[in-house]
Amino acid sequence: MNDLPTNHARISEAHRLLTSVPVKLSDAVNELSRGSGVYAWWAAPSVFPDLPGPPNENAPSLRLLYIGLATNLRRRILSNHLRRSGTSTLRRTLAGLLVSEGYRTI
Repeated sequence: MNDLPTNHARISEAHRLLTSVPVKLSDAVNELSRGSGVYAWWAAPSVFPDLPGPPNENAPSLRLLYIGLATNLRRRILSNHLRRSGTSTLRRTLAGLLVSEGYRTI
C-alpha cells in the first residue's frame, strides 16, 4: 500500500500551518491540542542576529528560531518549554546561545 499521497498532503498541511502568521503564545495556550504535531517558535531577526533561521513566508518580520515535534503539543509547550527549562531543548539551546552573549543561567 502506498501512503505517499497521504504523507504528501500531511507534509503540505504542516508546512502551511508552520509558515502561517504565528500566533502569540498567550493566545495559543488555550487552543493547544493534546494530540501530536509539529510546532515552531519565531522571533525578530534582531534576536540572535547570527542565527540563520529562514523568514516566515507570511510574516517576513519574523524568523524561525526553533521547530519541534511532540506527541502531546499541550504538554510539550506548557510543561516542557514554559515550566522546566532544564528538560526543554528549546530553552537549553537559547541558554547556550545567550552564554556567548554574556548572559548566565542559574
